[in-house]
Amino acid sequence: GGCGPLHVVLGAAADEVRARADLTGSAVTVNPGWEEGMGSSLRLGLAALAGTGADAALVMLVDQPGIGAEAVARVRGAYRSRASLVAASYDGERGHPVLFG
Repeated sequence: GGCGPLHVVLGAAADEVRARADLTGSAVTVNPGWEEGMGSSLRLGLAALAGTGADAALVMLVDQPGIGAEAVARVRGAYRSRASLVAASYDGERGHPVLFG
């Protein structure tokens, strides 16, 4: 997909994910308010990117492992400007990844 820096927000199973997943090269934030839902994780992730120089954020959910580098590359290719919002589409339905410019 070619995105960077990579930032991962972990929630309820943070310790298990750290033990099982290769997070090498990723910045990791643990969301203590994970029970509040995905919105709280998104807020933490976007806040963590502030000051990194990133001009966009591509959001993927970890419980959708079938989405690979090709989908990320297509969404990145559709990105045009800081004002862009791009989402993948599957059989006419919007899905992940989503890119916020």
